[in-house]
Amino acid sequence: MDSPILRTWIELAPGHKLLKWTDIVIRRDAEIKDSPFRTPKGQVISIDTTTSNLRSRVQIQSPDGKIVETGLIITISVDQPMQWIDPNCTKKHIEIYPTQGAAKYLYNAVICQEKPTYIDMYVLTSSDVSVDDRKFPERKGGGPNWILHRIRKPSPLDSKTRLLGAYELKEKETTNVMTFNVMFKPLEIFGKRDFFSVSIGTSLVLYQEVHHVETLSDPNVTQIGITAKFSYDHIFGESPWSLGANTYVTALPLFYGNAVSGIRFLGVNGKVGFAPPWLKKPWRLSLSAGWYYTTTFMSVPESAAETQEDRDKLVYGFTNMAGPQLFPSLRYQFAGGNMLATYFKFSPILSAGALTFQSREIATGLAFIHPISLGRTVSVSIDLSKLSLLIPNKDEFEEPLGTDTLIDSTSISLSFGYGF
Repeated sequence: MDSPILRTWIELAPGHKLLKWTDIVIRRDAEIKDSPFRTPKGQVISIDTTTSNLRSRVQIQSPDGKIVETGLIITISVDQPMQWIDPNCTKKHIEIYPTQGAAKYLYNAVICQEKPTYIDMYVLTSSDVSVDDRKFPERKGGGPNWILHRIRKPSPLDSKTRLLGAYELKEKETTNVMTFNVMFKPLEIFGKRDFFSVSIGTSLVLYQEVHHVETLSDPNVTQIGITAKFSYDHIFGESPWSLGANTYVTALPLFYGNAVSGIRFLGVNGKVGFAPPWLKKPWRLSLSAGWYYTTTFMSVPESAAETQEDRDKLVYGFTNMAGPQLFPSLRYQFAGGNMLATYFKFSPILSAGALTFQSREIATGLAFIHPISLGRTVSVSIDLSKLSLLIPNKDEFEEPLGTDTLIDSTSISLSFGYGF
C-alpha cells in the first residue's frame, strides 16, 4: 500500500519538456488547477514520495531539441514526526497517544473505517520506520509501511476508558523508538459541548393567596397538572466554565378543586456555571449564578360570573416576577455510566423595585440518569419548590393601599426526560 506524504511541485523553464524519470517512488503529471503555480510559463509536474530522501535522475528536452540528463535531490529535515489522526477515529472514540521515545522519522497516520460490528484501523508510516504491533490483539493484515487492526465495537453503554492495544515505530537508521497507545475513550454524556434535555411529568401545586383587601377573594387551590420542561447546557471545551438555560410551563391543568379555572406557571432562567477543578471524577460540582423570571396566566370562563368586572375578581396569580439566582448542582457517575444528580436553587425576587428575602423561591431536586447510547440519556426526576411573594396592593389608579398580598405556592413534580 503506497501512502504518499510529501508532494513536490516543479515548474520547468518555458519550452522545456520532461522526458524521463529514474529511481522515483511515485510521480504524476500535475493539472494546473492543483498546482501552487497559478500562472505557470512552463510545464508543471509533481512528485509524491514516502521517503525523507529522494535521489533521482531526469531527462529534459530543451526548446532546440537537445536532451539533457541531470540529477535531482530532495531532502526533508524533520525535527519531529508528523502524526495525522483521521477525524473518524475520534468520532468512534478511538484516541492515539504517544507514550515514550523520541524520533525524527517522516510521518505516521491512522485511518478508521467503520463496519457493522467492528472498526478497521489502518496505521500508515513512512518507509524510514518499521512497525512492531505485537501488543495489539487483532492484526488482520499489513505490508512494508502499513498495518490493519480490527477493533470490536464497544457497547453503547460502555463508559470506561481502556487500552485497546499498542504499537511501536522503530527508525531503520537509528535506535529511536516511539510507542503509541490506542485507547477507547467514550464521550462523556455531559462532556459534550452542547447538551439538550426535554421532560414531561405531573405536578402537584398547593397555591394560596391572602390579599388583605375586602373586595378580593383569597384563593386556596390544590391543583394537579402536566408540566413540560426544556433545558440546554453548553460547556466551553476543557474549560470549567459553562452556560445553561431552562424553562418550564404548566402545559395542562388537570384538576383544580373548587377554583373556577386552573392556573398555569411559566419559569425561565439562565445561568453561568463554574466547576471547581479540585473535585475529581466521578464527581462533578457546578456552582452557578444567573437570572430567574416567572409568571402565571389563567382565563376565567364567562359562565363563572355575569360581568367582566366580577370575572376579573376571580383571577388569581402573579405576573412578571424576576430576580437573581444561585444554583449549585452536584452529580455522581457510577462505573456503569448511570448517574445521580441533585441541585439547590435560591432566588430572591424583586418586589416593588427592591430585592427582599420575603419574596423568594427555594427549590431542590434529585434525578437518576441512565445512558442509552453515547451522548443520549433517559431520566426520572423529582423536584420540590416553594415560592413566597409579598406584593404591595394598589388601587385602580395604581396607588398603594398600604397592604400586601401574600402568595405561597408549593409544588412537587415527577418527570421523565430524554437528553441528547
